[in-house]
Amino acid sequence: MIKLSKISFYLVSAQLIVSLFLGQPTAAQTKLAKGLKGRWIGELEKAYVADYALKYEFFLDLTRDSNAFCRMRTWGKTDWPLILSDSSFGKATFIIATPNGRRGELRVLLDLNGEHLQGTYIFDGTTYNITLKRADEADEKPKHNTDPPFPPLRYKLQHIKFQNGNTSLAGILTIPDGTGPHPSIVFAPGSRPNVSEPEIPGNPASSAWQWAIADHLTRAGVATLQMDDRGCGGTEGVFCKTTLNQSASDIQAAIRFIKEQRGIKIDGIGLLGHSLGATVAAIAAVESKDVEFLVVLSPAGRPGDEVLQQQRDRVWANPLLKDAPQRLPDLKMRSELLMLSKQGKEPDYIRRILGEEYGRLPSMEEYASERKIRELVAQVTTDRFRSFLGLDPRDAFRKCKIPTLAIWGSRDTIVDPDRNYSDVDDALKSASNLEAKLMRIQGLSHSFEAIDRDDAPFIDGRMVEPMLKWIASNGYKKRDGNETTNDN
Repeated sequence: MIKLSKISFYLVSAQLIVSLFLGQPTAAQTKLAKGLKGRWIGELEKAYVADYALKYEFFLDLTRDSNAFCRMRTWGKTDWPLILSDSSFGKATFIIATPNGRRGELRVLLDLNGEHLQGTYIFDGTTYNITLKRADEADEKPKHNTDPPFPPLRYKLQHIKFQNGNTSLAGILTIPDGTGPHPSIVFAPGSRPNVSEPEIPGNPASSAWQWAIADHLTRAGVATLQMDDRGCGGTEGVFCKTTLNQSASDIQAAIRFIKEQRGIKIDGIGLLGHSLGATVAAIAAVESKDVEFLVVLSPAGRPGDEVLQQQRDRVWANPLLKDAPQRLPDLKMRSELLMLSKQGKEPDYIRRILGEEYGRLPSMEEYASERKIRELVAQVTTDRFRSFLGLDPRDAFRKCKIPTLAIWGSRDTIVDPDRNYSDVDDALKSASNLEAKLMRIQGLSHSFEAIDRDDAPFIDGRMVEPMLKWIASNGYKKRDGNETTNDN
């Protein structure tokens, strides 16, 4: 089933969104408590496991009661208005409206010296801790991404639903203007739960990065299909219980769906996967006869446990940490943790083993407390995480004979661009894949953002341009000289 949408929130101003869902604030409604006025800068933070957290740079302007606004790097450079709903005795509560009409709630409390704000931001049931300081002149223009795509979009955008067995899947389909036939790409996102609707402003972990790639592709004449992960957005299921093979099965269902759409070039369907999604895309590609080309961005060439160990090695390789007493026991504990999870051991067993071996070491008091071990074990023993630990992406690449483009950023700290380049290259060569192209682009991160640029776009043009050029030469190829399309 397809439901046409014009994503109306992109077509109106941010202030109109707030007015629509929350009503206009007035001076009579509430006033900002004394001491809160000014500009504030800091971070939203979501702690996931032990010493790992996601952090989002956040800027808050409270210079005027009736015109408070915020800015976040993942939301672009736009100033997003806030509604002050309550304020008294050095504290305040603000509301921000999402494109879908959901509300994010920001609560802040002024410290005793009046120089810092502490609080929380709650969105979609997730709580982010917030820490802000008064911004000085140098801080008034925080780093930001350039804005995600805004109208005029110059292409069709449709919210879609389709089935994979008994599971209902949801997502967004973009189709270029014109009659086509258009090549198309189905997206396989990375390791985090993904919702195809960006929800800017509102969602700190916005999927705007993926949406920006879809925009580039569609403007270049390539249709795209982005899916909500299981348990996210409009898709049924539970994310942490979804294995990578099940995600690959969902990608195959998306391929079947896009083949049925009017104006789609049936022999021009490709897959695009980023990070962990590159493994999912490779699995789906080799198991489908309908995939003509494959794009993998920041792909791993080793099983998940080895990739994670590489990441931890890089953390402790910092010269400032090489002599830290926690270094060797932490590396050993992480390795044992991943091994026990990969072996299928029960969480209680893993917690007991790690607690007995590392919890009593004085140097590991911070890294192996009962609470942190519990958090670590909870993360690595989900069905999804265990499937990640046990899957070797080289198994799929060794069977991949279709045109394949693999790109890494040289400054990637998540997937080592040198080690994994070699692994993927060797696997594709063993498949006798003569149409594979591998690239490392200097100065770009895991998400292909330029390092050390204050105004970095979501995706750097040095990755976008060669990707579009390569897709143009592979997505438009004619099979046996005959072009096929679905004109139903």
